[in-house]
Amino acid sequence: MVRKTSSYGGIKTDDLDIETYLAAGVMAAHGFWMERYAERQQWLRHWQRVQVSHCLTDFPPGDRTRLAAVHAGDFSTD
Repeated sequence: MVRKTSSYGGIKTDDLDIETYLAAGVMAAHGFWMERYAERQQWLRHWQRVQVSHCLTDFPPGDRTRLAAVHAGDFSTD
């Protein structure tokens, strides 16, 4: 590996070290946002389950909404 003056402030360094450092930062940021995305997906799944359960419990059996009928599950077709 050749040491040379790079464009990073004129510091003598190995380009590979800088690339590895930058790549690690990018991967850390990527991991952070993937965790946030997973949390959001989990929250959305929970919210959808709550909404469907409300559709099934807020109305008497003969008065189910179309939304409840669309979801797969053990729904009666009164």
